Amino acid sequence: NAVLGMRDSVYAMSTARALLEAAGEPEVTLVWDDEETGVRCKARVDRLPASSMIGVVDLKTTKDASPKSMAKSVWAYGYFRQSAHYLSGLRHLGDPRESFRFICVEKEPPFACAVYRIDEGSIDAGDAELKKLLRTFKICSETGFWPAYPDEEIDLAIPPWAFSEIDREK
Repeated sequence: NAVLGMRDSVYAMSTARALLEAAGEPEVTLVWDDEETGVRCKARVDRLPASSMIGVVDLKTTKDASPKSMAKSVWAYGYFRQSAHYLSGLRHLGDPRESFRFICVEKEPPFACAVYRIDEGSIDAGDAELKKLLRTFKICSETGFWPAYPDEEIDLAIPPWAFSEIDREK
């Protein structure tokens, strides 16, 4: 069973096991109102260790837990915003945590596992984006207008790589 394999892999790694076995609470729900916008915010922390020095622990499954792949995932899936959001909520609720750790485990055997601490610059970037998104959400909520794409005609072309493909077929 893949789930049991992933679990065993995570617990076989001393760093990951220590984060999960440290005193603390699993699946902690946070609810707060953003100070600037008044927007009600929520978060569900996978693991909130009792020691604020450990920070927040989040478990991620992935196809590839290598540093290069996880850096791409942090960007592509917005994990840097998630980190900023959770830490902002905790600070708002009086918990001064500053670090965020991901335990990443691959979904296929041998279920390789890695632990990453997201750096301060990425959290700051996530915080800046999050503030912008909260402002946009507030405006859209108040006006009932949720823009998706520009209200104008847009030129569209096939991707640049497709031209190379066409040239090869000649």
